[in-house]
Amino acid sequence: MKRRARTISRTCLYHPRTEEGWEAADYGNKRGHTDLGSVTLLFTNRSWAYKSCLPTSAQPGTVTVNLAEGTIPHLTGGWLKSSKINATYKRTGLPYFARPHNKTILVPITESLVLEQAGFKPRFEEEGTMEQWVKAKQTLQPNPGIAAKRWAETGDGNIRGACRLFRQEVQGVIIAAKHS
Repeated sequence: MKRRARTISRTCLYHPRTEEGWEAADYGNKRGHTDLGSVTLLFTNRSWAYKSCLPTSAQPGTVTVNLAEGTIPHLTGGWLKSSKINATYKRTGLPYFARPHNKTILVPITESLVLEQAGFKPRFEEEGTMEQWVKAKQTLQPNPGIAAKRWAETGDGNIRGACRLFRQEVQGVIIAAKHS
């Protein structure tokens, strides 16, 4: 059985949106994206080109570590979040995307003294595979209508809920990535 992991590095040239594109995206209040997988290291040139939807800013000449949608947020029960981002200026970047292979089981931390002392309660406790998260994110993030329909039908229109629907499709050997 072939185990697919999507750990890649590439050189990219990103162009900003046109005024029409920004208007269609409600000036960054709609759309944007989160990276998929586990961790993205983004090496940029002097001009920082991402608009983060969180109250953070990157400093010139730094490496941005973005927690990608799926692995890290799921493993921490939602305590660590993936930031939603938009490219804002023309820039070159050298992104490094690290993602576990598809059959890796994502087991959220449900009991943690540190999180308990911080007053945090996990948003979800269900296990899922990386493949399920990829399929769910690729279905729901660009198609908010599908998420709204699932919410109306089942009360759960988020990626976590979609994982349950995709669970039957995943077969084969599963290697667990459990927190100890």
